[in-house]
Amino acid sequence: MGYTFPNSGIDWVAIKPSVLKITNPFADIHLDVYIQTHALNRLSERIDCFPTGSIHFNMFISLKDPMVFYDNNHNTLIEFRYFGMKAGYLRVDIIEGKIIIRTFLFVTNNGTPEGQKLEKITGLQKLDKKYLAIDKLSTFMTSDIGNNEKVRKIFISTGCQSLLDLYEKSKQVSTSSSDHFDADLMLKYIEHDKEHYPDSFKQTTLLSTQSENISPQTKPSLLPSGTLRRDKIVNNTKFEIA
Repeated sequence: MGYTFPNSGIDWVAIKPSVLKITNPFADIHLDVYIQTHALNRLSERIDCFPTGSIHFNMFISLKDPMVFYDNNHNTLIEFRYFGMKAGYLRVDIIEGKIIIRTFLFVTNNGTPEGQKLEKITGLQKLDKKYLAIDKLSTFMTSDIGNNEKVRKIFISTGCQSLLDLYEKSKQVSTSSSDHFDADLMLKYIEHDKEHYPDSFKQTTLLSTQSENISPQTKPSLLPSGTLRRDKIVNNTKFEIA
């Protein structure tokens, strides 16, 4: 994977395994980066309000200076930043000496640290997020989210402040915004779950200032030293693609 510049040609992306927190004798050898069609499709579906060229350029920039995290299943995540503001993660694997981008996860998706915290605090599941349209960036390009104080606090407390910042800084260049989001409906969703499934909320107080910081920079769950996850993929072990 690379990006073409008018005067210098293609600048290819290569990443050392050591950057992914892998330690072995070959960890400082640069590996080429490849992206699957599935990941490109998810990227365009979820970052759905900016020109394709600018999205691909920001993916290139994110990979040239990667910020690496891990989910609860030890999957490797590289932060995707849109002009410096976090919008999601690229999930990658190392397979036969190549770094493969498997999928793109929007910040609120269940496979991200922020998405897991959002589910814990609100009870919103994957299909709930899809119904409320909070699984794609165009929804956050409307002022309804930022203007509703309760909803705003929910996203800030779950580590999604960057989505609100994106609206403030990029709304003028956004190519679309969603008119499907209803802040009041989201709050009713949450209150309904609290009323009918109270056990899910015993450990969590909505909008609590005491809730733990879910920033993936805090105590990431690291892969075992030397693990490349190659056997897991090559031997056709079943895994979930978001």
